[in-house]
Amino acid sequence: MYSAENTLYMGVNQGLALITLMKLYDVYQDSYFIKKAIAISEYLSTYMIDLRYGLVSSFYDDDSEFISNYRNFADNLLITWGLDRLIEVMQKSGDYTELAINFQQKRRDYIFRDLDTFVLENQFIGSYRVDDFQSSPIFNVYDNLMAAFIITQTDNFDYMLPVLYKMYDFIKANVSSEKGGIYTIFNKGYHDNLITLKNTALFINVALKLYQLTDNETYLNDAKKSMDYLDYFTDIAKTGGYVEALIDDKPIQQSKSLFSHAILLLAFTNLANLEIEGADLLLLGISKTIFDFFAATGKGYFFSSITKNGEPASESVMGYDNLMILYALTELPILSRVNFNSKVEFSDLAKIDVKLRIPVGITSNVTVSVNDKQVASKLVKGTGNNQIIAFEVTPPRPNSNLLDVPLLIQIDTIGLKTDQISSYFTVVKDTGIILSTEVVTLFSVMLIIVFVLFLKNIGTNYIPRV
Repeated sequence: MYSAENTLYMGVNQGLALITLMKLYDVYQDSYFIKKAIAISEYLSTYMIDLRYGLVSSFYDDDSEFISNYRNFADNLLITWGLDRLIEVMQKSGDYTELAINFQQKRRDYIFRDLDTFVLENQFIGSYRVDDFQSSPIFNVYDNLMAAFIITQTDNFDYMLPVLYKMYDFIKANVSSEKGGIYTIFNKGYHDNLITLKNTALFINVALKLYQLTDNETYLNDAKKSMDYLDYFTDIAKTGGYVEALIDDKPIQQSKSLFSHAILLLAFTNLANLEIEGADLLLLGISKTIFDFFAATGKGYFFSSITKNGEPASESVMGYDNLMILYALTELPILSRVNFNSKVEFSDLAKIDVKLRIPVGITSNVTVSVNDKQVASKLVKGTGNNQIIAFEVTPPRPNSNLLDVPLLIQIDTIGLKTDQISSYFTVVKDTGIILSTEVVTLFSVMLIIVFVLFLKNIGTNYIPRV
């Protein structure tokens, strides 16, 4: 059973929930998602909208109090976008006509009427105090990039694009390192020395979207430069993935953030859609890290951060992070996993041949695990013909004969359904051939199950512990 860890409501959570619900409705055409989105929207319009300014409070508690006088631009963009999509879906469905009119009237008369107060000539105000409309003199890179990221995800805010172009140029000129990393703040003519994965990932996303909007290859080259910089974040530990923060191009800690990996998942998906060379390999790699290490198996949520050893860094699970990964997963192409399980007798060495037939241009990641420990991994480009991938696997204990050792061959593929993969493997020892049992898991199915479980706690800042 789930129990809430606190009763703090965040505007950003409501916005991400609305958008993800609408994307899931587009995929599954299930009215369940509309009903959940309506419930969130009614809560917002009843409690979280500050009628003086028509903006959503960043924080709100169960005592019907705004506990912060700050209003955040990204929060309000997300909720505006989500509410507009909900109104559009309700109008098209024909089942919620009266309610759609009511929402549309609220949207026009008092919700988000002051959204433009966040927009300056060449940047966005990340947040400000509504009692005196004062904002911080420090240019917060994350706030601006998050707003830019939202604006480029939809055409609802196209009128803000001229400011976005200028803000992008400002970030590129003032808070981008020579190698492509993105710093965190700019104040009085200087940036700090901290480069974060989330800022760099957001910048990549924005650059790719601007390239798609303009066909200007400068944006694509900017994205590729920052992509190359990701090598500095790369963790060589068994979990793969990327560490969160660098100073002087060196990691200052080894933990990994779900939120940043969600943003990168979106970036790699965009690269794959643009058919950029190598994007499918990046997409496979980060998908494997997210599902193998961040996902709390069978519990309906993802851990917000993991250690270098792949363990949860904290038992608390942030709703914000979970919503962002779920939004990213709605953009992901079909990601299928085929598992072959067997048991084998090991001597000093086992030769494992994996035979695959995968269509031309499709990439698979083939991993071999012995006793639940991954011992080998290879990326394979499909040729349309049978391919033999040979592995030599050292037994669990050298110079020993072990019977019935668990063996797992795992094939991850992007862009295909599992029934399109014709594959099998044999484990060869002397003249013996050991057959396997096939188990199939579709991540698209996992997504819907995870999100339905997650919705039970959608309003809270934290996803509670099980």
